[in-house]
Amino acid sequence: MYKEFATVYDQLAGEKEYPKETAYALSFLGSNPSSILDIGCGTGNHLVEFRKMTDASLLGIDPCPEMIKQVTKKSIVDCISTVMPACDPFEGVRGREGTFDLVTSYFNVINHIHTLPELVEMFDVTFTNLCSGGVFVFDCWNGAAFFNDPPVAKSITTPAGNYHYSYPSDDCILNLLDSNIEMEVTLETFEGELVSSKLLHTLWTPFMLKSLLNSSGFEDVKIYKPFSREE
Repeated sequence: MYKEFATVYDQLAGEKEYPKETAYALSFLGSNPSSILDIGCGTGNHLVEFRKMTDASLLGIDPCPEMIKQVTKKSIVDCISTVMPACDPFEGVRGREGTFDLVTSYFNVINHIHTLPELVEMFDVTFTNLCSGGVFVFDCWNGAAFFNDPPVAKSITTPAGNYHYSYPSDDCILNLLDSNIEMEVTLETFEGELVSSKLLHTLWTPFMLKSLLNSSGFEDVKIYKPFSREE
């Protein structure tokens, strides 16, 4: 999906609360960070906000070369952005053990990881790269809640055009056995062009995420409501 939408992604995601999300992540630290890693950085909007709020060195990694191209067009001083190659998704952060005060992974990156070994590797690499007392903050769909209260289809008018999401109540494919959902996302530009792609989300449950994080070495794992310290 993100390859097709990379050039208009910032317009599509213009309503996202990037400043609020980055400030929320920073609120978990006891002091100003010296180094921040953003996994699945997309076009770098969280990195832009981190640069405004901190003097930390910044690293963003993403599997989509088209997204990384958009990062490089932005003036983020001292920011390094790199593609996550399929052969070794975390090549860009290997050899940086104990480096980062803060690691973030926003906008449901976790749901784009579709196998247990891949998720375990992400958590292992993240823990290894955090310094002592470092913090890992990410968001994701709640797999357990999804089945009880699935979202409904919606359309959003953005500067790029009308953006349509299809969900379980419509024409999306919900796979209960593999705990994933495939949906169609379509951008109808104001010039009449249609850009469409399929999006697959794996629905990890809170119990599984906490268990895997603990197994990777994380302590004091908490699941909060958005922008809250309420569990």
